[in-house]
Amino acid sequence: MYHCHVRFYFTGAQPELFAPLKEMPPLEAFTHEFWESSEPEKSLGAKADVILADLRNKNAIETVRTLISWKKAEAELILLADKEQIESLSVIPGEITDIWTLPLSAAELRFRFLRWQQNNNTQRILANEPLPGECDQ
Repeated sequence: MYHCHVRFYFTGAQPELFAPLKEMPPLEAFTHEFWESSEPEKSLGAKADVILADLRNKNAIETVRTLISWKKAEAELILLADKEQIESLSVIPGEITDIWTLPLSAAELRFRFLRWQQNNNTQRILANEPLPGECDQ
């Protein structure tokens, strides 16, 4: 059985938004490590396996382009944005894994995170693609 250690980086001005995700248990065979900052930090973005960025009160395009330039090629980028910001993000190429529309309740956020974990990992296993994070067999 494999085991994967996944490093998540949360960035955004409202750290309480991500609290429900840190409280969730990882799926079987996974462990999680969480880092967070109110403003994007290159050192954290560059070593993360998954970046979740709250774009509220930010220049969305500038922030996303910065995160894309810092992230590892295989890292996933999930954006949390207001409806008004989403249209402007469509001009950015395929480096965005998903966009979650804010506001989200804690229950909705947990649901989206769990569904992302289940779908992402199942699709990669079926396709014989590497899983996010450091994995061993």
